[in-house]
Amino acid sequence: MAWIESNQEERFSPLMRAQGSNPAVRAAHVKLYAEAMERSSSLARVEREAIAVRVSELNGSAY
Repeated sequence: MAWIESNQEERFSPLMRAQGSNPAVRAAHVKLYAEAMERSSSLARVEREAIAVRVSELNGSAY
């Protein structure tokens, strides 16, 4: 993952660092991710992950 650096400050993505101080926000994010990626769907999980990667690329962020 592009955002992982050897510097301890940069071990986690900016999103994870921002959520780190608020466990409720982190839990809500994990729940949202699980709902989007793990529920039944006409798309396979690998297809949903590929879409997420592409959208992240288009947004200029690392997935």
